[in-house]
Amino acid sequence: MKSKKVLLFFKGHVAAFLLFLILTCPLKVFAIWESPDGSMDIGGSFRSIAGVFDYTRLPEFYSQGKKKDYPVQTIFRFTSEGRPSENISFEVHIVQSNDFSIVDESGNIYTSQSSSRYRAMDVTLDWHKDNENYARLWLDRFNIKYSFPVADLTIGRQAITFGKAYFWNPMDIFKPFEPGQLDRDYKPGVDGFMLDISLGDFSGAALIGVLGPEVNIISGFTGKDNTWNSSLYGSALLSRFYTNISEWDFSFQAGKVYGGYHVSCGAIGEIGFLESRIEAAYFKSEKDTPVFFQSPGNLSEDYLAGVIGIGRTFPNTFVFELEYFFNGAGDPDNLELSMLRSVHGMSLNMSDQLLGLMLSYEIMPVFIARFGLIYSVSDHSSQVLPSFFLSLSDEADLIVSATINYGKNPYLYQGSIPRMGSEFGSFPDIMLIEFKYYF
Repeated sequence: MKSKKVLLFFKGHVAAFLLFLILTCPLKVFAIWESPDGSMDIGGSFRSIAGVFDYTRLPEFYSQGKKKDYPVQTIFRFTSEGRPSENISFEVHIVQSNDFSIVDESGNIYTSQSSSRYRAMDVTLDWHKDNENYARLWLDRFNIKYSFPVADLTIGRQAITFGKAYFWNPMDIFKPFEPGQLDRDYKPGVDGFMLDISLGDFSGAALIGVLGPEVNIISGFTGKDNTWNSSLYGSALLSRFYTNISEWDFSFQAGKVYGGYHVSCGAIGEIGFLESRIEAAYFKSEKDTPVFFQSPGNLSEDYLAGVIGIGRTFPNTFVFELEYFFNGAGDPDNLELSMLRSVHGMSLNMSDQLLGLMLSYEIMPVFIARFGLIYSVSDHSSQVLPSFFLSLSDEADLIVSATINYGKNPYLYQGSIPRMGSEFGSFPDIMLIEFKYYF
């Protein structure tokens, strides 16, 4: 059995690395290509991530007997951008990932059931899957932009980002990054259009429409096995306005989103020597979605969320960010339901009140140390996130990081029903090492 696992590892990852070397050795010829007139270029990145998931702190009934897992993931991202004419530009991202896991089913570590949200078009090919290997090819971005004198219209699968906070962004509704996520180089794309209208040097308005399916609560299945699948419940139509007043950036947005209706506002500026930011969002659920998952409740409900934060970058490269997050979708008295909401993309965390702290310092121009801490005020659990970034060259980086969780462990309610003791105390500790190369 052990030899089989080793063979699978070499088959999936060493072969992928050799392919990467073949493609990038003639660096000047293939890896970075630009058309003679500068209207198109081709590039991309290669990533290899190796990790250790340590379950030994968790009770055996909760970890299902697992002690440690050693997942490995390789990701190729091929990008193409171009401007065939003065008023037209395009962007294409094709991604190939290969996951290997010893004790858990591959693919579960890196994806969630909310991955189908706001994606009406199925352009994913799962070309290999077993208990230890998972290979997937997909189109992450594919869009075309038309530029007019006072507006830009982008149509297709595109990354849409709102919000200025560091850990939590209640305004960023289209596939936001997770609070403790280190890798924020590429945000996943969503299927739709965005019309961005300029109203001045620092003001503008936008109309955003995004199509997507309604995702099943438990299975993550969208209900149809078709190339195209969208519904009114799973789609969004949002209007947005932004401006600058007295060196403060203000934004406001409202409209239909996945599962209901959304209205939010935000501001970012400086108070004294501190960068200050605030965001607030209200969600009105379109319908009740009862869940009978250990503790009954509704997956989707009305809630208010808000974040307030401060930060500063000092001349000596020291950076700090501090945020407080109120999460009306979190329920510390029903963590099982809160976990389902979080996995399903209805909530950013399970707790209803959290604090986030990030410290960063450039020890050398090529070496950065970073410390992150997320603390649940609700149940006093915490997540410590140390990381180190080493620049090996202009194109290559090495990242070593860890996720260390503290808090009350899961327990058996009435001697037989598994229950989560706290938000972060219910997760394994993680150690990751990542190599990134851009070409």
